[in-house]
Amino acid sequence: MDQVASLNTAFHVTVAQAAGNAYLELVAAPVLQRAQWVFLRTAAKRAPHSWREHAAVLEAITSGDEDAAEAAARSHVAAAQESFLAAIAKLRTGTEH
Repeated sequence: MDQVASLNTAFHVTVAQAAGNAYLELVAAPVLQRAQWVFLRTAAKRAPHSWREHAAVLEAITSGDEDAAEAAARSHVAAAQESFLAAIAKLRTGTEH
């Protein structure tokens, strides 16, 4: 799973760099590093969904469709957030399996 987490981080950092948004690039890596422990707990279940979401983001970026890229990125972040919050809740209640 460590390799999956590394690839996930690399994808997000690369997208942030390609966006040409210095602020996004500045905050992306530290946020991803802090979130990695949750990612490792959710990766087995979430990875197939993440890869499809990443593919949608990448397709929109490479086709030059900014609106679609934004929509795909927002959808991915929302889905990941939901998964991460559920994982954190399970850790807090001791119901993680």
